[in-house]
Order: sequence, then structure tokens, then C-alpha cells
Amino acid sequence: MCQDPNTKLSSKSPRGSPTTGKETSPLLSTSSSVSDGDWSGTTPVPRYAKRMFSLESSEFDEPSSVTPPFKFWPTTFGALALSFGMLGFSLWMPFVGLKEAAGETYQFAYWSYDPSISSFDNTAWTYVTDYMLAAIMAAFTMSTLSLSQRRNTDRLCNRVASLSLLYMISVIAGGIAHQTFLTVESRNSLSFQLLWTLCVGTVSLASTSMGCCGSEIVRKFQAERHCSAAFQKIPLIPEYVWCIYGSCVFAFTALGGMSFQRPACDIFIAGTTQTPTTAYIMIVLFFLDHPKAKFNIRALGMFGFIFNAPLLPLYPILIYYTDLSLAAVNTLLHGWLTVAWSLQAFSLGHVIRSVMYTAKENSM
Repeated sequence: MCQDPNTKLSSKSPRGSPTTGKETSPLLSTSSSVSDGDWSGTTPVPRYAKRMFSLESSEFDEPSSVTPPFKFWPTTFGALALSFGMLGFSLWMPFVGLKEAAGETYQFAYWSYDPSISSFDNTAWTYVTDYMLAAIMAAFTMSTLSLSQRRNTDRLCNRVASLSLLYMISVIAGGIAHQTFLTVESRNSLSFQLLWTLCVGTVSLASTSMGCCGSEIVRKFQAERHCSAAFQKIPLIPEYVWCIYGSCVFAFTALGGMSFQRPACDIFIAGTTQTPTTAYIMIVLFFLDHPKAKFNIRALGMFGFIFNAPLLPLYPILIYYTDLSLAAVNTLLHGWLTVAWSLQAFSLGHVIRSVMYTAKENSM
């Protein structure tokens, strides 16, 4: 039990009162720094009450960031502005430098597919690799949750696991769609629209999990004594910002705002909307500088988060300028995603373990 710094005990009676010698209850401590009403002077204050009314910090308090807090309404409007701005950027970006190839590849459908131009692969190469990728993401999800420790790593584990879980749901939905909806007529149905919204929408919502992972790492490590000055300057972006951002992108997806004649294109637009959260978590991993979080593993994580970026220009190049079949292109892309997503999960798992090691050292 930690001794209250505001209580001075006699050397003869280390656990007793300096005046009576009687043992002081561990639930009580004396405070001389409070001057409000009945709490003033040397009135015994229950420790649980001090925590409830924030009279002074406790060794059981959750660590908090040293960066200034964000104001709710300006931050909310900023999150909305970021959402709409990034949606516009994501729809414009594919055409930069690839106007002809992107123009032939990214043709809007708005959930109404034209048999003359719509293309959707239904071979086993596509949906089997989807299911294989889902199994890998399921394994990472379970592995991450196994590291959860109450009031230590549980918050970070939940956020990292949600990222892998969303990836898993996305490729399962995609695999079912590729395996089941074999004609354009079937893809013009409400059932395909709902299933493909789940496939693309979970990629959109992955921005929320990704941003929350970054925010939780900042919150957790800025309270550590090993925290560097550079890491202290990283803003702790509230998690509701990422929730607003992901929700707006998901709603845009459901309304058909990123629905193309080649449904695979929807995925690339949704992936482009991950730009702000990708940048944030890469900055967090780069400046983390914790003795237990090795830079080479964090570098693998940064590589995993940026490794998806080349897929945006690569897809129209492969479709327009090569003779590769859709099955070959999709198999290549799924292999690419396997590397990127696995590196993300592996590096974030390493960060979680560094929290566990630090807590173990502090308890010794």
C-alpha cells in the first residue's frame, strides 16, 4: 500500500497516527491541500471519494495524455469536414496521372450494373484466396485478444483486434459475393447491395479502428516515464473523431457513392479514405521510442500500413495495360493484402507486448 504523501507518520509508529499511535485505516488518508467546505484542513478523506471528486490523483488512476484536450464542437465539425474532404479526394485521386486507364476502369454504377461494361470475377482463385485471408485475420484477432490484461492492455487489445476483425469480415463478405452472385442480374439485387456494402463498409470502418489504435497508443505511452519529448508532442486525437469519420465514409458507401461497374474498384476508393488514420498511426509508431518497442518491428508496421497505397494506381494499370485475367489480378491483390495486414497486426501486437513487459517490470 502506497503511503499518502500528505500524511506524516512518526518513525516509531509507521502505520499509526502521529498523535494517538492508533493504526490508520488503509481506506483513509489526510489531505491538507483541499480548501472546499467540509473537506478542508485535516479532515480524513476516503480514498474512493478522492478519486470520485478528483481531489488528488491515485496510483490506480488511468494514465492520461499530457497534450491539451480538444474542444468537442469544433473538433466534431473538423471531423465532418475531414470526412467530406477525404471522400472527394478519394474519388479524384485514381485519375491523377492515369486519366485514360482510370476512366475505363472507374465507371460509376450507383448499385445499378450495366451488363455491357460491368465485370466481376467468380472463379475459385478469387473467393478461395478471400477465405484464406479471412482465416489469417481470424488467427491474428484471437492472438491479439489473448494478450488482453484488465486495466493494462485490454483497451489497446480491443482496438487492435477490431482492426483485424473488420478485415476478416470484409474478405468473408467478398468471398461469398464472388462465389454466389454469378450474373449481372443477381448483382443488381438488394441482397448483393447489402453484402457488398458489408464488404466495402468494413474497409471504411477500419479507419475508425486504425485511428483508435493510434490514439490509444498515444494515451498509454505518453504517461510512461520512458516517453520521449517528440512523442509527448503528438496530439491525442479523441476517439469520437475517428468514429465520426468512419461512420460518414460507411454511410457514403451504403448510399452507393463509391459503387462502380467493377465492384472491386469500391474497395480501392474505401482504402484511399484510410489516408488520415494511416498517416496518424505511422507517426505514432515512428516516434514511439520505447525501450521495449523495437524500432525494426515498428518499421515493419509502418511498411505494412503504407504498403496498400500502391494498389490504387496498380489496379487500373493491371486491368487496362496488361492481359492478366481478373482471377490473376485478384489473387495478386489478395496476396498483397495478406502481407500488409499481417505486418500491421504483428507490429501492433509487439506494441501490446511492450506494455505488458513494462507493467511486469514496474510490479517487481
